Formats: sequence, C-alpha cells, structure tokens
Amino acid sequence: MKPSKDILGDLDLDKDWIHTEVLGQGKKKSNFLSNLTVICVIICTVILIFIGFKELFNKNDLSNLNNMDVVKQTQQAQEDQIKAAEEAKKAADAAAELAKKAAEAVMTYTVKSGDTLAGIAADFKVDMTKIAEANGLKSPYALEIGQQLKIPGVPAAPTPAADSATTTTAPAADGSTTYTVKSGDTLAQIGADLGVDYKAIMTLNGITDASKIDVGQVLKIPKKQ
Repeated sequence: MKPSKDILGDLDLDKDWIHTEVLGQGKKKSNFLSNLTVICVIICTVILIFIGFKELFNKNDLSNLNNMDVVKQTQQAQEDQIKAAEEAKKAADAAAELAKKAAEAVMTYTVKSGDTLAGIAADFKVDMTKIAEANGLKSPYALEIGQQLKIPGVPAAPTPAADSATTTTAPAADGSTTYTVKSGDTLAQIGADLGVDYKAIMTLNGITDASKIDVGQVLKIPKKQ
C-alpha cells in the first residue's frame, strides 16, 4: 500500500523544519561563542590597558619623586653656597675691620722734658710734618711735657705690662731692669712702652746713636722717675 501524498508532504515538512531548527540552533551557538570570544577579548584588552596605564602612572610617580629629590638637593646645595658666601663675606668684613683698626691704632708718645718735635720724629724715623698734621700742631710746634702725640706710620705697641712680662726681668737692687730688643724695636718706642726717657736708656747702656740697637741685645732700663 503506497503512502498518500499528504503523509509524504508532512514528512518533508518535518524534515525541513528539523533541518531549519538544527541549523538555527547551530547558528545561535556559533553566534553565542563568537560574542563570548569578543567579550573576552574586550575584557582582556581593557585589563591590559588598565595594567599599562597603572605601570605608566607608577613610573611617572617614581619619576616625579626622583625629580623632587633632585630639586631638593639642588635647592639645598644653593642654600649651602649662599650660606658659605655670607660667612666668607662676614669673615672678610671682620678681617677688613681689624685691619682698619690696626691701621688706625698708631703709636702714642708722651712728651718729656727736653723733647722737640724734630727729635721725636728722628727717633721714630717719621717725617716731622706728618706728626704735626696727625696732632694738629702748627709752627713753631711748641710741645708740653706730658702731651700725648700720635706717631703716624708706627703701629701701637703692646701694653707695657704684657710686654715687660716677656722681655724684662725683675728689678735689680738699684731699681733698674733689663729689656731684650725685638725686631722692629726703637729706643724711643721702648722708652715710651716702659715709661722711661729713651735718652736715659742710652746713657745707662753707653749708646751714642739711638738707631744702633740690635735684635736680641739686652738693655738696662733705668728706674722710672
């Protein structure tokens, strides 16, 4: 018995439907897998980009920190240089001030009986007119006993107490002491430092020329009057 055409047609329709359904399910699965792959790729890409930016920011942060350290070190070095320059300037100013004071601190001589301006100038080997100008003296250059005269060009001598402590000896029985001549000493200066007339020193030591004394020479210093 042959099947009817309707039955065969229904079977053909069922085959077509099954074929279509299977293909549809396959396409859906394929599309799903494709979409899943794309999503995974996007996610991985985003993660990689995030990691890349993170590393970049970390490097930038480290670079910024290093730059800040360099800037701080540079600023500290500049501050140290400025401080050193200021200290050097202060030291130079102090040295200049000391030099100025030393230049201004000149020898002072006390006029004694019989002194003349010309004689004092000769003793200190200084131009008489310079002594007159330094002390405001006018011709005929009258001097008074006990008058204090500045001697330009001759540095101030150490105080008698400090000087005598190292260069003079204890007084002898007659009240005299001794003094050891140092480099740069003059009889006039020695007499002024010790408060004794240099001419009395010359007489006591048999000196005829006030400029003829030697370094290391021991002079007898008469008792102060």
